[in-house]
Amino acid sequence: MVWLKSDMSRHILEELELGLGSGGRIRILFTLADKPEKAYTKYALEQITGLKAVEVRRQLKILTQLGWVKVASREPEIYQLNLENKTVKDLLQFLKRVKIP
Repeated sequence: MVWLKSDMSRHILEELELGLGSGGRIRILFTLADKPEKAYTKYALEQITGLKAVEVRRQLKILTQLGWVKVASREPEIYQLNLENKTVKDLLQFLKRVKIP
């Protein structure tokens, strides 16, 4: 494909594949996007998404490494979308339009 020829296009595609490559990550992203100003504990994310604790930890690690999610507080550790990340800003607009009933 022509659009994959630039390094920037490949980087964006790789980031999106990594960020959206799991149903668990998508559940967490939808949860965080529902109220982007709110921060959640791992336990709250487990309860809302129905994911097991180990899965929430695994997915949060990937999302924080990408810079899509940030640790808002360390005691207790709480997470929220990183609204300073351009990809997250664009993704948030998309997720708001694709509301799941």
